[in-house]
Amino acid sequence: MASFKSNLPAVQQFFRTKAINALDRAGQQGTVEAASRTRRATGFAADSAHYVVNDESGNQVAGDTTDGNQNPVPQYPATGMVTVHVGSNTAASDKGEAYAIYLERGVQGRPGDVMYGQALDVMEAVADRELGR
Repeated sequence: MASFKSNLPAVQQFFRTKAINALDRAGQQGTVEAASRTRRATGFAADSAHYVVNDESGNQVAGDTTDGNQNPVPQYPATGMVTVHVGSNTAASDKGEAYAIYLERGVQGRPGDVMYGQALDVMEAVADRELGR
C-alpha cells in the first residue's frame, strides 16, 4: 500500500522565505531611491530613510534597526501579512507630523519632492522582478 506525506509546510516555508527576501531587496532599493531624491540642506531627512520587513505578527524579520542618523527605527503595526515599510525618522513637529511629509507633498507653494512615491514605484518594480510577475 502506498503512503503519501504532505510537503505543504516545506513548500509554504520556501515561498515565505522567497517573499521575505524579495521584500528585503525591494526595501533596500526603495530606501536608496527615497534618500537620493530627498532635498539636502543638512542631510538629516535623507539619512532618516529606512526600511523594515515585518512578518504576519508584526515582528521585524529583515531591514534596518537604526536609520542613517543612528536613531532607532519605529515599530510598524502587524497587518496579518508579510510587509515591507519604507519611511522616514525625521523629528515630529508640534502637530505630531514628521517634516519629511512636507518634503514629500510640498508646502506653501513649494512643490513636493515625492521621494517616497518614487520609492514605491521602484519597490513595486523590484518586487515584480524578484517574484517573477
